[in-house]
Amino acid sequence: MKQFINNENLTKTSPISNNNWLTIEDVIRILNVSRRTLQSYRDKRLIPYYQVGRKILFKNTDIDDFLERHHVKARYQQKGEL
Repeated sequence: MKQFINNENLTKTSPISNNNWLTIEDVIRILNVSRRTLQSYRDKRLIPYYQVGRKILFKNTDIDDFLERHHVKARYQQKGEL
């Protein structure tokens, strides 16, 4: 007997449904870079991505990690600044 996938169960367990995924347009907006710059980051493997057919997706956490790796700390902090 065949078992059919229930759409309700699929959306509860599917990782794509919990908004952890970003499109190219989302990442361009977040990083404030051009499409070509993002393509360069992908080519250099600076940002991990997932490709299903022609669709490219990024994980929120991967973009956060990328930003943390490129964080430049200030040399001096004045009193009262965080």
